[in-house]
Amino acid sequence: MQHMLRTLLIATLLLLPLAGCGNAGEEQQGASPAAARTGIMTGQAAPDFTLNDLGGTAFTLSGLKGKKPALIIFWATWCPACMQSIPYFSNIHAQYGPRGLEVVSINIATNDPLPRVQRFQELNKLPYRILYDEKTEVSRTYAVFGIPTTLVIDRDGIIRYRGNLLPDDAARLFDSLLAPAS
Repeated sequence: MQHMLRTLLIATLLLLPLAGCGNAGEEQQGASPAAARTGIMTGQAAPDFTLNDLGGTAFTLSGLKGKKPALIIFWATWCPACMQSIPYFSNIHAQYGPRGLEVVSINIATNDPLPRVQRFQELNKLPYRILYDEKTEVSRTYAVFGIPTTLVIDRDGIIRYRGNLLPDDAARLFDSLLAPAS
């Protein structure tokens, strides 16, 4: 009996980190950009960061402010849920990228050396920008514990959605963020 309880406890502890791989998330529409404080939850101003892409070119999130909304995806090459979501995010890039959505994926670098990520990109030809979080600073800043973790950030730099995958009404969210300013 004790052996069975111990085995159950170990299995629970091993599976607990995967609990973040569900489709939980939250969306908020009403926060005023001027009133939003910096944070990692919906309605807060997204913390700024600068990371290099796989070619060594720097990307700074605040460079999009006032110009484009962004979809940020934290992922790794060894994550099965991340691999399954690639076609989905590629379709979002194809559909909304031409309308102004910046799709940016951030490899969390944990157990994922840069040469592996570069080989992965060469083989899979992801159509969106891939950044490499070598020191995991951005992943820690955004409290990324389960992957994939996705954030939708509006033109004003406010987080409008945070979750593991996008909500069922993601099209409505993107359409509202890409609508011309009135």
